[in-house]
Amino acid sequence: MNGVEVEAMPSLPGMCGAEIIPLLITLGLFLWGRSVADKHGTRGWRLASWMPIVAIVVHHLGIAGTVVGLVMSFGAVASVPAAERASALSDGIATAMWSTAIGLGLSLTLYLASVITFSIGSFRAPLADRAVTE
Repeated sequence: MNGVEVEAMPSLPGMCGAEIIPLLITLGLFLWGRSVADKHGTRGWRLASWMPIVAIVVHHLGIAGTVVGLVMSFGAVASVPAAERASALSDGIATAMWSTAIGLGLSLTLYLASVITFSIGSFRAPLADRAVTE
């Protein structure tokens, strides 16, 4: 209108902004977990640092389950008699939505658990330091 050109926000090839935000959050949480694990130096903290990675994998498995459930649902509709189509479609969609709900619930739980765990680990002194002060 006024001769002002607006440039699009740069992003990774093939990714829009909404797809990269969860990856950045996961990476940040993972790095925070690794720093806590380095501070404490125990196997349990090193394993806990992987919680955000497991969370995003579970989230994507839930989405994949949704897609597979919907594809199977519409495939079943094509192969059943007309009287049973509504039932076959609703069963498939219900399965797909349960897959989404379970994947999202587990991933959010893992993200929350990682934030709580890393917060505790950040403010808590390592065992070696606590043994010296007592």
